[in-house]
Amino acid sequence: MKNVFNVDNLKELDYLSKKDFFRYLINIIHPEYEHFSNFSIIFPAEEDKFKSFSETYKTGPICHRNNHLCNLKKFYFSREKELLKIREQFLELNDKKRILPTKSSERIKLGVVCCSCYKKLFEK
Repeated sequence: MKNVFNVDNLKELDYLSKKDFFRYLINIIHPEYEHFSNFSIIFPAEEDKFKSFSETYKTGPICHRNNHLCNLKKFYFSREKELLKIREQFLELNDKKRILPTKSSERIKLGVVCCSCYKKLFEK
C-alpha cells in the first residue's frame, strides 16, 4: 500500500481520514488483518459523552443492579440500524425529561435494563 497520508498535520485530518489513516497503519503493522467491519475510533468528545451516559445508566432501572460496561458500550456505540433507532429515541426522551419541571421529571424513570431483567422481560 502506497503512503498516501501527510502525517505532518494529523490534527487537521477529519474523522473519515483518521479512520482511513488508522486502517492504513494497521495494514502496515499487520498486513493479514482483514476484519475491518467492526473497526471504529472513539474520539475524546465521544468518549466524554459515553462516560456521562455510562455513569447515568450504570444501574438498571428495575432491579438497580450494575449494568455491564460492555453492554452499555454495545448499546451506545452500535451501528446496527435498529439499535441506532432505539438509542436515538432513548436519548431524545432523556433530553425531553431534563427540560421538564423537577416534580414531573422525578416521576419518569428512564434506564437501560440489566442483562438479568432483559432476559426476564424479553426472552421466552
